[in-house]
Amino acid sequence: MTSQPNRLEIELTIPATHPQLLEGLDLWLRSGLLSETQVIRICRTQLVCALPVPEVTPQADFVTTPPEVTTVPVRTRPAPIFSRILSSLMEEISVVWLLFLGVFMVIVSSGSLAASQWQNFSSVGQYAILFSYTLAFWIASLWTRQQLSLSLTSRILQVNTLSLIPINYWAIDGLKLWRGGLGLVIGSVAFLSLAAIAWTLLRSVIPIKINTLALSWLQLGWTIAGLPLTAIYIGTISTAGVLWHRVEKRRENLTDLGITGVVIAISTLLLLGRGVLRAGVPINSIGLALGISGGILCWLTRHQVQPLFTRTGIGLLGLGWIVAISVQPPWQAIAVSILGICLLTNRLQRLWQVRDLLAIFFVGLQAYYLLWRVIPRVGRLQLLTLQCNLQGEIYSQANLLDYSFFLILLSP
Repeated sequence: MTSQPNRLEIELTIPATHPQLLEGLDLWLRSGLLSETQVIRICRTQLVCALPVPEVTPQADFVTTPPEVTTVPVRTRPAPIFSRILSSLMEEISVVWLLFLGVFMVIVSSGSLAASQWQNFSSVGQYAILFSYTLAFWIASLWTRQQLSLSLTSRILQVNTLSLIPINYWAIDGLKLWRGGLGLVIGSVAFLSLAAIAWTLLRSVIPIKINTLALSWLQLGWTIAGLPLTAIYIGTISTAGVLWHRVEKRRENLTDLGITGVVIAISTLLLLGRGVLRAGVPINSIGLALGISGGILCWLTRHQVQPLFTRTGIGLLGLGWIVAISVQPPWQAIAVSILGICLLTNRLQRLWQVRDLLAIFFVGLQAYYLLWRVIPRVGRLQLLTLQCNLQGEIYSQANLLDYSFFLILLSP
């Protein structure tokens, strides 16, 4: 390493086959340590190989002695780095899209069955249909897992089965199978069977498995007053804590969760959807839950090139702030703003971009305004009076009252 007053030269020796080389170059490019021209030059000079020219077999009728064919090294221009990132993103979206498409088909078909024949069955019969449906998907996933040519189909069936499990617990609670008789027996058998199926299908560590099962168990007992909102926050906070521990402490990649990650997302969305659409939980009371979900996504993907997860996290943060801004006092919106400031501060420390500094200023400004709204009006007047006294400035009583009244109008 050599240094000059205005220039720092660093010489690195890295194997050309290192699996993280392209990600490292892209990170340096986005950080401004390398220019796009330098990255292209590195790729052209170091990350290409010679392609052999195909050997042509001579015709026996015209040539008696085969000519000597030499292999000419041909250098191919590598695809631009952003094109490779876009291609990998599209592949990721394609797989996720197929998985969610399978889940959507299950939900639509279940809804069609329910609309046409649901009233012809008792509550026990209704749940028996759903439970049999789930078992059929589970058996099909077991069979396709043994077929090497049906790996993607097996993954879709596993996601469908695992996504139906929280719906089953929702049905057990909603149909009130626990009231006794045959419903209690079927509900108990289903409770244990579904837990065993989920445990065997989830290919992850024990804390992730327990958290995924807990998201399904939180669908029970919603007839108790206040439990739906409590279940939403327990599920959201516990999921954020488990994911943070696995990715941040264990240095695992968020995409390594695979099927488990998709199921966690679906189970969390089911909790939020049931709470708002069925249990009557006000949407402005789950703003912090949405903000926590978005904040953990942004935090866990801050060192990775995963635009899908990052943008989803930003969207959830913004949505959480929007739905919580109308709540008085606005503690949820303040908490979401603090989450955003922490994420922006970390990004500023890593990248040092002016737009991050401006974002911190404006987010902090509105957080200060929200905090001012929390203080009662009498307290605001006392703070203004104290400020005037500390500054040693002389204000007339009328001006002070006018100034205070103006601030109170701005902060009702």
